Amino acid sequence: DGAGGFYIPMHRLIERAKTAQRDLQALHQSKDEILKRADAGEISQTRERVMNLQKTFGETAESMSALDDYVRKGLARDEIGPRLLPELDALHDEAALVGQAIRLARDLQTEFRQ
Repeated sequence: DGAGGFYIPMHRLIERAKTAQRDLQALHQSKDEILKRADAGEISQTRERVMNLQKTFGETAESMSALDDYVRKGLARDEIGPRLLPELDALHDEAALVGQAIRLARDLQTEFRQ
């Protein structure tokens, strides 16, 4: 609905995405150790964490897209875009990173199948 404006929701989304990306990177870096221990409970817990991160990334990507749509629909002129509103570039860059994180999470989930 856009009632919250642009900047505050954008920064909240970016922070949420960065936090989830850090968590995913930590899991990715410890993947080999976890798999080597072959502890079924730990693997199951890790898979659950990855699934929760996937959900977070999906929700974040959807919200970023909705925010981008809100801004574009609210612009007075169609030619205004990232060139005149550089914050849109930041949102688009972060959305691309979320897309990469979604792919990494999907790969990690495959690694932790039982």
